[in-house]
Amino acid sequence: MLRFWRDDVKGKNFISGPIQNIEKGQSYRETIKRICREKGYVVIDPWEREKIIYSAGKASMVNFNFISRDLEDIKNCDILVAYMPKLSAGTCMELFYAKQMGKKDDLHMQNQESKPMDSGPLG
Repeated sequence: MLRFWRDDVKGKNFISGPIQNIEKGQSYRETIKRICREKGYVVIDPWEREKIIYSAGKASMVNFNFISRDLEDIKNCDILVAYMPKLSAGTCMELFYAKQMGKKDDLHMQNQESKPMDSGPLG
């Protein structure tokens, strides 16, 4: 695999967050990407490849192995940045996998009163 790396890059961050049923609510990813890049991280955002799949409809999803690709990206990242405005099985699975792989995580979620709750190295 060809890699482009600079000396000032701190590492790679994988952005995790719910996609299904909030396909039009993915703008939070731009904020996360901006913050991570400002702090010197390369960002891996699975939404960049998966938005094409979701725009084609659920029937076409069977032809794509995006879960395996996401897990491979998590395996190759340094920090998983998770945003959970609502419960998401996929985000929970990615957090669990990152923990199993010994990755750092930065979890941002909202409680029932919609107050932000932050934890982790970037929060």
